[in-house]
Amino acid sequence: MAAETNGEGSISQSLPDDVMEMIVAFLSISDLPRAALVCKQWHSFIASSPICRELSHSLHKCKPWLFLVGAKKRRCLGFDPGARRWIRLPPFSLNPDEQDVIIMEGDGFIFSISGDRLKFMNSFLNPRKWRESAAAMQVWRQNPLICHDRGKLIMIGGVHEFEENPLSVEMLDLKSGEWEMCDPLPGEFGQKASSTWLSSAVFSGKIYVLEKWKGDFCCYELQSKRWGKVMSVRPLASSSSSQCVKYFCLACRIGLVLAGLIRENGDLSFRMYIVEENKMECKEGTELRMPDEMLKLIAGRETSEEEEEEEEYSSSSYAEHIECRGEGDLVYVFSKSRYVNKRRVCLFDFSTGVWEMLADNDGGLCMDWREGVLFVCCSVTLEETSPVI
Repeated sequence: MAAETNGEGSISQSLPDDVMEMIVAFLSISDLPRAALVCKQWHSFIASSPICRELSHSLHKCKPWLFLVGAKKRRCLGFDPGARRWIRLPPFSLNPDEQDVIIMEGDGFIFSISGDRLKFMNSFLNPRKWRESAAAMQVWRQNPLICHDRGKLIMIGGVHEFEENPLSVEMLDLKSGEWEMCDPLPGEFGQKASSTWLSSAVFSGKIYVLEKWKGDFCCYELQSKRWGKVMSVRPLASSSSSQCVKYFCLACRIGLVLAGLIRENGDLSFRMYIVEENKMECKEGTELRMPDEMLKLIAGRETSEEEEEEEEYSSSSYAEHIECRGEGDLVYVFSKSRYVNKRRVCLFDFSTGVWEMLADNDGGLCMDWREGVLFVCCSVTLEETSPVI
């Protein structure tokens, strides 16, 4: 059916709803605000159609964005997995008296920590408003492991050097603004109780805390507010010649996921497994291995064969910079090193089972990496994208 137009070129005959639904099904969450500007009919359909709400909800829950934020200059980029493109975003801003604070990431948030004061933000598109806890933290912290679940922020370890207990844990109720001291992290984590050494995932009402280098883990019950027994991850390595050199814990839609960098016969590989809750035992037949060439590209190892012979790729100096973030159906893997030849990010989608190297459209990843860059994986709603995309 051809659409009739008046002399000014506007559409005078509406497209059928079934045609509109077909069009909308091909759009990403960042495309919808643009599509709403086509005409009044498109704006009304996108604003009120159940299929648009369903699409927005599905993408919001299953396809989280990856945000890159400069720790000093606050330059910001966002990757929209629906549109498969990087989007340049306005830089973040801080008040003049806040230049010396510690800026860090954690569980879909960016945090500003200054002594016992905490500010946080989990909306990277709009509105970009820092929220501040009404009450001061009871313990001064520098680089805590931070988790979020059902209106609670949990700060684990990362205390200032003059504090007595490096294992202290406290919880902020986002509604009341009050802090509550919790049972401390088990003593087995010792001086490694900080975000530098620990990985975490919130899954089924529990916080899983995993030591990245040794594989010790412990589970915190959010309802009972008690820590469980400290155990060791069952080896990810598949043979006696294999050794897991770094662990990650992720909460995805498919379940609790254990990822690891494994050294085998002098080479590194990146693998993921779906695991049994509470045991951290890998389920048989669930291994998902990143193509080795992708891992080399992420680590910036674009060298000749002669150079690779001189300096083995399996060096632990590369392993320590590899990180990953995951939520919904997606896992992003990247290097936080300031010295890689070219910045790249790899994406795995559980819904398709496909590994993908993300394209760097218009040089978007050429940030000033010497200043440090925060990587935040979090969901985005249609309402957030409208004012900025």
